[in-house]
Amino acid sequence: MTEPPVVIFGQSADGDRWWALLPSAEVLRASRFDDLLTRVERAMAGQAPGRPFAFMLDHRGIREPGVTPRPRRRGRRPTRPSQPSTG
Repeated sequence: MTEPPVVIFGQSADGDRWWALLPSAEVLRASRFDDLLTRVERAMAGQAPGRPFAFMLDHRGIREPGVTPRPRRRGRRPTRPSQPSTG
C-alpha cells in the first residue's frame, strides 16, 4: 500500500513555525524524508526568501498545530511514608 504524500498544512498561530503531517514514522527512515525537506524549503523560500530557518522534529507529536508542548518538569519524587517498626 502506498502512503499518502507528506503535506505541509501551514504556519503556526504565532507565525514563526510551519507544521506538517507525517503519515507514519516510516517517512523518517525513507527517501520520502527528502520530499518533506524539499516542501519545507519551498515554503520558506516563498514566505521568507533568504531568511535562514531551522527544521525540527517533534518526537512527542503535536496534536494541534500552533501549540508548543511544554517541557516536562522533572519534579522530586514524593517521600515515602516511614515503615512502622515492628519490635
